[in-house]
Amino acid sequence: MLHFYLCRLEGTIPTEISVFPRLSHLELGGNYLNGSIPSEIANLGVLTYIACGLNSIDGTIPVGIGLMTNLEFIGFSYNNIQGSVPSSFTNLIKMEFFSIRYNQLSAAQETLDAIASFPRLVAFLVNTNNFAGNFENALFASSLKLLRLSDNYFSGDMLLSKVCTLSQLDELSIYNNLFSGSVPSCIGNLSKLVILDLGYNYLRGTIPSSMKQLVSLERIELQTNLFTGNIADVFLTHTLLSTVVFSDNRFTGNLPTLNTSALIVLVATKNCFSGTLSTSLCSLSSLRTLALSGLASSSHCRSSNWLGFTRSIGGDIPFCLFNMPSLEQLYVSGNGIQSKLSELPVTSNLENISLSYNRLSGSIPLSIQQKHDIFMLDLSFNRLLGTIEGMTNYSFNSNVSIRTNTVLVEANQLSG
Repeated sequence: MLHFYLCRLEGTIPTEISVFPRLSHLELGGNYLNGSIPSEIANLGVLTYIACGLNSIDGTIPVGIGLMTNLEFIGFSYNNIQGSVPSSFTNLIKMEFFSIRYNQLSAAQETLDAIASFPRLVAFLVNTNNFAGNFENALFASSLKLLRLSDNYFSGDMLLSKVCTLSQLDELSIYNNLFSGSVPSCIGNLSKLVILDLGYNYLRGTIPSSMKQLVSLERIELQTNLFTGNIADVFLTHTLLSTVVFSDNRFTGNLPTLNTSALIVLVATKNCFSGTLSTSLCSLSSLRTLALSGLASSSHCRSSNWLGFTRSIGGDIPFCLFNMPSLEQLYVSGNGIQSKLSELPVTSNLENISLSYNRLSGSIPLSIQQKHDIFMLDLSFNRLLGTIEGMTNYSFNSNVSIRTNTVLVEANQLSG
């Protein structure tokens, strides 16, 4: 065994590595290595583990590595490796962990299909490369726990149906690809799923009610797709959720009800929601980021009335939002809210507040004007009155750093 993780190694991987014919474990990750992977490494016929991630290695992957049939672990992530994954990799049927993410690699779809089907495979991590194609002919290994395809050019409408049988799956991430089709009801079979990231694709249709069966979910991201329908009660059974993002879709009805004290991030901007903001949001005691701007402003549902206002939810802003114990980021712009601003409690942890493009009236409370630790306060395009003489802690220049306590108040009726 040679284990040199985080040892500040520099230079290239020496070709003399092949003088250890009985070497079974080679760990070179987290160093300052450059150059290419030497072809001589293929002479290590009994090697089961090879990792050189988190370096600056470039060049291509030697074809001979695909003939090292004892390999169970490949970790080449976070480098600058280019070219194609050799077709010889289809020989590595003992593979359990395959991670080549964050490179500039491509591959024939047949090669990826074969690797993804290896009977012992637990992790298939190929995100952030230049892969294209689809998985319509793939037979994913039933042992898979981690499947990351994000940040590539994969397409097709069959993938989600293909993975429905993977009962051991913990993570499914296909973020930022070209996938289409809908989410099948069989997604509910993935009872162990902890992370589901479908963002930035061309997925459409409604979210199936079977999603309620995914009670182990901790993170779900659906943003920037073409989803429609009402999701008001989809997340009622998910008590472990910490991150929920479903912005930039066509969801309708009321905001979904969330029943989790673990929630840290909730982002629901740019949809077609109706109704008003519920005080139930204030029960999310661990929430740090709440982004609800433009809840009804999606281009797919946007309309104007005779006054020229775009569609909005209106109603009041629940003032308990300003008193949430953990909340740091509050974005509720562009919703037509007609409230008056309330005093901020002394205990407020809010750092960024965006309430622009609403119909807020009244004056800016002194507790807001004199608060020292708000980095960005955007109250522009409202109907606020009164003076801002107390805002001596803020800069009124929108071009300065957010860390200089910036305030935006244009298009109101303020003085001072």
